[in-house]
Parts: sequence; C-alpha cells; structure tokens
Amino acid sequence: MLKICGSVSIFILLFLTVWVLSFSQNKNPKLDQANLLYLSDSPSVEDDSLAILLYEQVLDLAPDPLEASAFVEAAERLGNLYQTYGKVEEAVKSYRKGFTLKRAYQLSDTLLYAHHLYLGEALFGLSKLDSSLYHLQQAEKLQEKITDSAQPERLNNALGVYFFETGNYIRSIAYFEKAESYLRSDQGEYEKYARYSFLSNKASALYRLEKFDSAQSIYSHLLDLGINTEQIRINLANTFIEAGETEKAIQVLEAVSRSYAEASTSYHNLMIKALLQRNEMDQIKNSLDLAEVVFEQDKISRHSLQRGIFLSLWGDYHQKRGEFPLALEFYQKAIVQLLPGFDDESVLTNPAEFSMGISSFTLFEILVKKAKTAWWLAEKDSNYFDLGLQTWRAAFGLAQFIAVNFDNDEARVFLGEKALEAFEEGIELLHHFAIQTNQPDLMREAFAWAEQSKANGLKVGAKQESIKRAHGLPEALIQEERNLLFSISRINQKQYGELSPETRKALESQMVDLQVKLSRLREKFKEFPGFDGKQESLFDPDSFIVSLPSGTALLSIFMSENFLFTFYVLDGDFSWKAISVEQIKLQAIDAWIQDIAKISGGNRYQLTEGITEFSNVLLGDLTTEISSAKELIIIPQGIFNSLPFELLPDHEGKLLLEKLPVSYQFSAQFVQPVALGFEQSRMLGYAPFSQSGSLNGFASLQTSSDELRPFGDRALLGPQATKASFMGNAPSAQVIHLATHAVASSEDPNQAFITFYGEEDDFRLFAPELAYQSLDQAKLIYLSACETGVGKLSNSEGLISLARSLSFAGAEQMVISLWVSEDRVSAYLANKFYAYALDGESFSNALRMAKLDLLRDPEMAQFHHPFFWANYRLIGQPSVASSSSGWLYPMVGFIILLFVGIWVWLVFYRQS
Repeated sequence: MLKICGSVSIFILLFLTVWVLSFSQNKNPKLDQANLLYLSDSPSVEDDSLAILLYEQVLDLAPDPLEASAFVEAAERLGNLYQTYGKVEEAVKSYRKGFTLKRAYQLSDTLLYAHHLYLGEALFGLSKLDSSLYHLQQAEKLQEKITDSAQPERLNNALGVYFFETGNYIRSIAYFEKAESYLRSDQGEYEKYARYSFLSNKASALYRLEKFDSAQSIYSHLLDLGINTEQIRINLANTFIEAGETEKAIQVLEAVSRSYAEASTSYHNLMIKALLQRNEMDQIKNSLDLAEVVFEQDKISRHSLQRGIFLSLWGDYHQKRGEFPLALEFYQKAIVQLLPGFDDESVLTNPAEFSMGISSFTLFEILVKKAKTAWWLAEKDSNYFDLGLQTWRAAFGLAQFIAVNFDNDEARVFLGEKALEAFEEGIELLHHFAIQTNQPDLMREAFAWAEQSKANGLKVGAKQESIKRAHGLPEALIQEERNLLFSISRINQKQYGELSPETRKALESQMVDLQVKLSRLREKFKEFPGFDGKQESLFDPDSFIVSLPSGTALLSIFMSENFLFTFYVLDGDFSWKAISVEQIKLQAIDAWIQDIAKISGGNRYQLTEGITEFSNVLLGDLTTEISSAKELIIIPQGIFNSLPFELLPDHEGKLLLEKLPVSYQFSAQFVQPVALGFEQSRMLGYAPFSQSGSLNGFASLQTSSDELRPFGDRALLGPQATKASFMGNAPSAQVIHLATHAVASSEDPNQAFITFYGEEDDFRLFAPELAYQSLDQAKLIYLSACETGVGKLSNSEGLISLARSLSFAGAEQMVISLWVSEDRVSAYLANKFYAYALDGESFSNALRMAKLDLLRDPEMAQFHHPFFWANYRLIGQPSVASSSSGWLYPMVGFIILLFVGIWVWLVFYRQS
C-alpha cells in the first residue's frame, strides 16, 4: 500500500512538473522545477538535493529582467535549503546573492525581508554579531511594509535571542514578549510550539536577571505542555544551581532520561556544577572525564559557550584541589574558547580588546577566576602578582565595555550589581598584598576600582545622553525618542491607579511595543560619533588626585565583605584606611538614620553612643585634616547613601556641619571642578501648589511661593507652573527651583515623578522622561519636595532616584531631600540659600550657612532637630573662581610689572 501511494505521489509530482514547465511565463524550467520541489509538502533528502542543484545552476546565470524577482526569491530559498543541511557559510553567500540581484535590477527593498531575517539568524550562528544585528534590524524596518509574508514573531524572537546572548536580558524580555503577542489561538500546533519557545527564552532571561522564582514558575508551566521536557528540566535545574539550591537541582537532573543526559553537554556541565557545590571531588573528576568524551564526540567548534563553561569547570576542579597552575591553564583555554579574535593560550596574556559576543558575562566571570587564582599563586611566587593585576584590569575593562554597549539604564544597573562582587574581592585581595608586601601605593589602584564600581551605569548613560544633546544626532531622531518617551510616560500615567486585569494587560502590551520601538530607535544612534560602543578609558586615580582643587577634600567609602575602606584626598595627598566590618555596627547606624527621618518636632536631639563611636572609627585621625579643608565631598556606598554625614561629630562633639561645607557625589568619576556664580536672569522657579485647595489629590503648599522670592518675575506659580512650561523653558535655565510634590518608588524607580500644575495626564513628570530632558545649562536644580533623593537602593549604583534622572539630564549640581519636608523650613532654607549663593558663596557653603542660620534663629527653635533640615543635601562639585574673572589677576600683575619696569628704566636713564 505504501508503495502504491508513493508511486501515485511521484506520478502527481511529475504531472505537475510537466504542467508547470508547459505554461510557465518564466520560461526557466530549472527554476520552476526547483520551486516545485522546494514547495513540496513532504520533500525527501533526494528532492532537496535536486532542488539545491537546480537553484545553483539557475543562479549561476544572469536573469532576464522580468525574472529578476524570481531569482531573488530563488537565492533566499537556496539559502534556506543550505541552512537545513548545516551549510551555513553557503547559506550566507546565497542570501547575499539576493542583495546583489536586487541592486543590479533596482528591485523593491521588500523583496529582501526574508533575506535579512534568515541572514541575520545565520550570521548569529557564526558569531558575527554586529552583522547579525544589522540584518535583523533591516528586516524590522521592512516588516511594516510587508503583510502576508511577514514573520514578526520569528523576527522578534531572533532579536530577543541576540540581546539575550549579548547579555542585555531586560531588552531581550521585551522582544520575547513582543514575539508572543503575535501568536493566535487559531494557529494550532504552531501556536503551541512557538509559545513554548518564546516562554522558554523569557524564562532564561529572567533566570539571568536572578529572578529565579519567576523563571522556575515558567519552566514548571512548560513541563505541563509536554514539549522538549528533558531540556526544560535541565533549564529548571540551572535556576536551582544558580540560586544555591543544590539538592533541588540534582533532583531535577536525575529526572532527565539517561539517554538524553548522556548526550547533553549542558546536562554534564550542570551536574559538575552541582557536584562542585557539594564539594564531592571524586565524583567531579569522573563527571569531567565523561563530559570530555561527549564534547569530543560532538566535535564542538571554537566559540562554543558550553565548551567554554566546561573548560572553566576543569579550572574550578583544579583550583579546589590547590592545583593553581593547572587551573590557570584551563581558565585561559576557556577565555580563548569564548572570545573571538583572541587565540593566545599562554596564561601570561590577557585580552586587551573585546567585542560584544555570546557569553560576555561568562567571560567576565572566568577572567575574575583567573585573576584570583594568579594571586593565590602569588602568595608563594611573587612573579604571579603582576599577572593577577593585569587580569583584574582586563575583567573590569570588559565590564566597562559591556556597559558602554548596553542601550538602557536597567541593563547597566544589573551589570553593576553583577560586577560589584568581583570589585569587592579584588579590592580585598589588593589590600592584602599592600599590607603583605609593604606597598601602600597599591591602594591607589584599590581606590580606582572602588570608584569604577560606583554608579558606572549612570556615568556611561549620562555621557551618551550628553553626546546626543551636544552634537551628531539629527533632530528628527531626538524628537522621535522624545515622542516615544512621552508615550511611555502616558502609559505610566494610566497605570497609576486601580485598573481591571484586562486594562492592565492591554497597557502592559502597549508598553512592550513602545519599549521595543525605543530599543530599535536607539540602535540607530550607534551610527553616529560617540555611540559606536568603543571602550572608554578607566578612572585614573593619579590624575584625579592632582586635579582636585586646592582645599577640596574627598572622602570615599567602599564596603566589602570584611572591610569598610575609606579613601581620602586633599591637596595632592592620598591616604586610606581599612576598618574591620566587625567594628561597624550597621544595624545601629540604620536605626539612627530611621529615627532621624521619623522623629516628630519638639524633641531634643542627642548624639547616640553608636553614631559617636562610628564617627570616631570612620574619621579618627582625619579630623584635623578635614578641619583644614575648605569643603568636603563625600562618596558614599550602600546604606551610607542615606547617612547625613554633616551630623557626624568629631572628638570634641562638634558636627561636620559646623566645620566646613559638605556635599555628595555618586562616584569620584563624576567630580569635576565648576566655576562659581550664575546669571540671576537665568533663574527659573516653579510652585504649582502655591494656591489654596488640593490639586490632583495633592495638598496645597501655600508657603512654596515664599521659596521663590529671590526669583522675582521668573517665579511661576499655580496655573503657570505646568509641565509643558518646564520642558520648554528648563533647557536654557542655569538655576531651577521646584517647590512641589514628588513621589518616590523603592520598587519601580520608573514610577517616581515630580508634579506640576495640570489636568488628568499632564501634571506628572516621570523619572525616565525627566532623565532625557536637556538640562546641560543647569548649574543647579533645587528639588524642594519630599524624598527626591529616595529610591530603590542598588549597592553599585546608589539610590535609583529622581536625583539620578537629573544627573542623566545633565544637571551640574542639585539639592535633594532624603525624607519628608516641612513647608516653613523649606521656605526658610531656600531664601537663605539663595541670598548666600547670589552673594558669591559656593552652593555647598550656601546650604551649610542656611542650615546654621536656622539652628541659630530663636524664632525657628521648634525646627532645630535634624529631622527638619538634615534631609536636604547637595550633590555637588568643587567650586573654583569664575573663568570670567580669571584674566583679572594676571592682568593686574602685568600692569604692576610694567610700571616697575618703567620706573627702573627711568631711574637708570637719569643716573646715566
């Protein structure tokens, strides 16, 4: 029966072939026959082989102009057939043949949609990532012009995979969700399998973001679908291993069928990881040997992620056994495996240049392992110290390179958190060698690493925004970005409140669409100078130390697992101190901060024993030096971001506030001297709630207009203080004062906003929209609102707050608040602050003097507790004399010398 059916099928196929050849308008029988074979419902290997041969023969010839479109399609189909049989290089050439034909015959770009899509996928498989992304994005552009032949779910999934493999997990999730949104219930089995694929990819990205519960939930759901269950179990086990739940991981791995497990390289790698966590050395060696056989059988080529991981696991095994030279060799082999263009297997070398390739994070982790191993060897052989130092630098250089190539702040924040542990380990080990070898200057490098670890995502993002605003980008692209950010803001506005599940789901879908469009747009930015992803130079501590203005002191804090490090700079001198964490009572410090932020008025403030002890430990012998400085810049980290350092006492009980101006910065990387002074005509103030009665659910702030007395007619009150006015006028202002309400968010920083006068959706300015304003002209933004410096705490990036958004937007300095404000105190401090600033004081000293006036004013006695004023802080810069007067002193000196010279000449002339 089967033979009869086969004969009938062959007869029908031959009949169709003859029919097509008889009536074809192409007059190209080979092309017609190849197309018929390609479109067959169940082609055999022989059919495909014949189709490949026919397409090759056809494409060797130049087509008739009327057949050119058919030849372009033939190039795509031949490429697809090559891919089916693993001939990826040949597939690439065939797709590119289609581009050549399109150009030669001036055909429509839409004919190349599938070429771009499939070529992008093929190039990705060849690790040619830049070219892959280019073609996938070209397909994105064409997709809007295509209807029936478009494959949006496949394209968005391919883009998601690209961003996943290059470490941009947040962006990849947006594309996977976008791909899933195109699926329909009437698509039958295709919908089921495609949804499985997209959800699986999304779960992998969530796992990479360490959202293990969410990933495990998706994987458990996918097991119920019954598709590729063995691989899903392996993925699920991976999340348990990364979460440190070794026993659960092994339990899941043991459920994988023996035949599948034996052939799976990822299964072997995961089992070895689990055994390493259990420290079962004998079983680890057996598993490594078994896996070696599997990798050899698969003949996996260079730049395989799984083989790179496997080589790294060999390194881990030898490292656990104390066989450090062998561990180094395997880590080096893993680096060579994972980094295209780097082929040196000598452990004494490290990569100097990087490319955004598959497994960037894994490569970073292996470099860190190599660095630590080299320094463990250096304990007995000092020759390995330099190798370790070079390897740490390579690892941190890679982290910087990845950050520069990310296009969104969320991805950079995640990267910063991932890299922080390595910075902590590196600094502790460097400190160990500085003590052991009596080389205290090594701690300059530790200072550099500490600053690189802080707010690096903000630094990279703010610089790119500055480049965008300053030059290079067409206004049309910038306006398109503004439009998208406005649309995203509108979605945020609509999500702010009670919504039905259906409405919320629809808004979330719209948000995904907008985020994908924004990502697509920002990829275009890379075509312009400054957006090419080139690696920036890392922080140079020596240059920084000598560049800090005379009299400006800097105190930076960095906390590792075992030490609180302080780095101090003043007048070209550098010093440091390592304080055991056991000496720091973190819970007592946190409780003290919370007490200050919540205390009610009228209570007498007293220094606690805990904070006095902490101040003595932290400042200690620096007290005298700090007293001699003109101003102090604090670089906090972690919990210390919320600590009001002005309240720390010295050995005499005097507060820092009484000694000198104190300001703060995100990192020493941001510190840059600025000129004193500003133009009073370019001050701009907003008080949208100055009138009586609530507005949009926010209470009146009737004293807020008092804050703007120094602004004169540049103060916008009530209905004048609109969001549109701010966005239109703020870019040209030098001083901006916002006396308004603000809402912080410790869960989702994107939901933080500043309020203006307006109706419905027009009165909130959300953090993401604020971040992309053009505020480069602003020498100061004074955010007189509650909790404008509060947000989600990142140990590497600091508080993700409205202050961070202002820094993105280009603000030079800013006054922000750490907790709720009292209206009368806000008005008092603002008026005093501007009086001193207009009189020529630096912003840091103006704020200090305003606070001291408050404390000395008997009429404000009820507000003397730090609750009322310690919440205000300046994120500032060291101040130097204005460049406009920089000519004065040299000119006066020149005139004096000129007169002296004339006098001497006259005296000499008379004598002669």
